[in-house]
Amino acid sequence: MAPRRQITHGQIAGISLIGDIWGYIGVTNTGSQNQITMKYSNTWRGGSGQFTGPILSGKTVWFRIQILSSELAKFFYSTDGTTF
Repeated sequence: MAPRRQITHGQIAGISLIGDIWGYIGVTNTGSQNQITMKYSNTWRGGSGQFTGPILSGKTVWFRIQILSSELAKFFYSTDGTTF
C-alpha cells in the first residue's frame, strides 16, 4: 500500500478511466476542506458533466470503477473501505 499523503489547495486525487469516453472520481481540496468530485465526457454521445459530492470528514477514501460495457461505467467511493 502506498503511503498516505495530504492534498493541498486545488489538487485532485482519485481514479480515472481514459479513452473516447473518460471520467474520474476523486477528492478535491478547496483549501479548507476535501470534497468528492466526479467529471465525465462521452464523445460518442455528446454528453459531459461534473458533480460534487459530500465534504469528507475523514482522511481516507477508497475508489472503485465498474466497467459495464464499452460505453458505460459506474464510479464508486467509500469512506470505510467496505460500503461503496
